[in-house]
Amino acid sequence: MKKSVVFLLPLLVMCGPVFAQTTQQTDVQTVAVPVQDVAVVQQPEQPTESKPPKPGTYFKVQVSHGDFDLYGSNYRFNDLAVEIEEHWAKRHAGFAGFSVGYRKEDFAAGDYGHYVNGKFFWKAETHGFFVKPGLGVEWGKPSPRFEQTSFTYKSGALASYRRVYIERNAWMPVGVKDTGTLYPFFDVSIGQKVGPLLLEAGTRVGIDKFIVDTFQFNNGSLVFQGLDGEYRFVPTVYVGVGVRLF
Repeated sequence: MKKSVVFLLPLLVMCGPVFAQTTQQTDVQTVAVPVQDVAVVQQPEQPTESKPPKPGTYFKVQVSHGDFDLYGSNYRFNDLAVEIEEHWAKRHAGFAGFSVGYRKEDFAAGDYGHYVNGKFFWKAETHGFFVKPGLGVEWGKPSPRFEQTSFTYKSGALASYRRVYIERNAWMPVGVKDTGTLYPFFDVSIGQKVGPLLLEAGTRVGIDKFIVDTFQFNNGSLVFQGLDGEYRFVPTVYVGVGVRLF
């Protein structure tokens, strides 16, 4: 029995460090696992910041269409317009940009139906889509599209007639001097930026002053009944495409 104890003692002494090392490694591993787990859980997610809209200058072409009734007459027409539109990187006095443009009505006529306009606009934009209301003024020489005359007959004879036209309130540099118009308008559009292109659709409402002249026949004589003037809305819808210049 004593010999067995003497024989086992050296063996235990030799194997002791190995058991201790194994136990130490096992302890280290069991502690390291929860530490790694806690580190993963505590990592905060980095918020994604939305990039501000990029500034740019666009050349745009628009086609507009009008179809509405006014003073008992139906008006249906198409116009063509071009614009240079500037989008700012930062707002100025609340506005997001401005545009200047030219609009042509009555394509068959060359001496009238020419307009130039300017507009400031607001804009709400996200992920390339935008909503853009604007306010501007337009100056030019109108075509006779809104000049209408209606007649009233009684017992087969002409009793009265009414003439409707837009009031000319602005000076023109060529031709008859006081045959131009200067009126405000507002519009709102939705659109999308696709690379260098800008796709847009919206509605535009002009605020024009119309004059109504009424004449009546009395005992064979033409008698002027009166003149009324009132501001009326002139609505159109449009689609357009633009390309970025700068």
